[in-house]
Amino acid sequence: MNPKKAFSKLKKISEDSHAISDVSAIVSWDQEVNMPPKGLENRGRMMSWLAQQRHKNATNPEIGEALETTRSGDWNEKEKACLREWQRDWDLSTKIPADLVQRAALASVKGHESWKSAREKNDFSIFRDDLKELIDLSKERAECIGYTTESYDALLDMYQAGMNVQGIDALFTNLKNKLTPLLEEILDWQGEIEDDPVAGHYSQEEQKKFCEWGAKHIGFDFDAGRIDTAVHPFCSGAGPGDIRLTTRYNLENPFDSFFGSLHETGHGLYEQGLPSGKDEYGTPLSESVSLGIHESQSLFWESIVGQSPEFWEYVLPFFKEHFPGRADSVTHAQIVRRTNKVSRSLIRVEADEVTYPLHVILRFEIERDIFRGNLSVDDLPDAWNQKMQELIGVTPPSNTLGVLQDVHWSMGGFGYFPTYALGRLYSAQFTETLSKDVPSWKDDMAKGDCSPALEWSRKNIHSRGSIYRTEQLIEKVTGIPPSEEPFLNYLRKKYKSIFS
Repeated sequence: MNPKKAFSKLKKISEDSHAISDVSAIVSWDQEVNMPPKGLENRGRMMSWLAQQRHKNATNPEIGEALETTRSGDWNEKEKACLREWQRDWDLSTKIPADLVQRAALASVKGHESWKSAREKNDFSIFRDDLKELIDLSKERAECIGYTTESYDALLDMYQAGMNVQGIDALFTNLKNKLTPLLEEILDWQGEIEDDPVAGHYSQEEQKKFCEWGAKHIGFDFDAGRIDTAVHPFCSGAGPGDIRLTTRYNLENPFDSFFGSLHETGHGLYEQGLPSGKDEYGTPLSESVSLGIHESQSLFWESIVGQSPEFWEYVLPFFKEHFPGRADSVTHAQIVRRTNKVSRSLIRVEADEVTYPLHVILRFEIERDIFRGNLSVDDLPDAWNQKMQELIGVTPPSNTLGVLQDVHWSMGGFGYFPTYALGRLYSAQFTETLSKDVPSWKDDMAKGDCSPALEWSRKNIHSRGSIYRTEQLIEKVTGIPPSEEPFLNYLRKKYKSIFS
């Protein structure tokens, strides 16, 4: 087999793996949106079988042989990127035994259901044993993968290549030290916020229509996607032509679902913008480079766009139109202050963009301490509450509003959370460059045209798939390495303008 044929072999295997992943994504989406309760047992078997098939495909001995053959080939930039990512996937897959993959898949299905029950009943004990199993399986996975310094490194690297405890700890400590006093400064600027100017009852059907309007307004293609309801909002699907978004509804607060929908739409826009040609789809060229970059896109549309004064110059009349009688007299200044209210909130997904990174830092520090052996499962509710008080200044009144609020641990997603805060930093840094490249994008947005921002993102980020690793992409787009300063500058400028 020559190098070119070896490359074609790898591409075919990659396409097969993508197909299995696409099926798994749709089955998982269905579990969240449509599955009847009694379908859980069989759904677990389905997910376990699919996980086995993907692992079997990913550990095909022909991959190792083909990768070895390609070493003597002459490759262009895109082909080199494919080979780099195939090698990484091969290294990870062959280190994790099929039995562990199967056990983890079963534990995830079981854990997800016990988490939902525990969350609903405010009873951590319902989830306790499944959570311990998921932690133990993650520790086992980390040992299989291997690491240089500590086991948590292996899990962090799974979600973003090159991410490790030392780097994240240093960045987050720096961010925490600068953000904490800035939070106090912003709260002082803000002062007392008037009563909610749009208080009232908002039916789920009304909110659904407005969320769909918002998603379409910023560029989501509904011929290639849909929005449904789930306990925890997420974005899933099977490639750019089939993107599944979910949101949840608070009948007393339409902004929960609206901003949640904009967030997931941001993920969806990225997915719809990834390369999908026949030479690209099914390869790393059609994949997002990292979860941190993925989050940068969702947070850009949710916060930097969706909560901006310019966005609401155009959107406010449509808000009034969708919810007659509850916002008729509200002014632009009121809605901007309302949508940018900063508070010491309990829930991460409902947190403002100032306090949000502190919620993520809390989760990172807890996960770090779990895998260092400094925290046991039984310690988690109290540890969570203590860190909430230290970082944000509030103590959760229940475990539902505390340690049980996020879905990620129920799916074994340890190492995922840091990508959310990194996404905040990346989104601000990208926005600085967007503003230099397209100075009129905010004025365009105020007139109802979000396409300049989307087109810039498509050209500079989406279309590049995984050609570049995260830090390389950021430096290529912005001209500087990742930094917390653009984010802090963005917050300082925006909130001083709104509140002072």
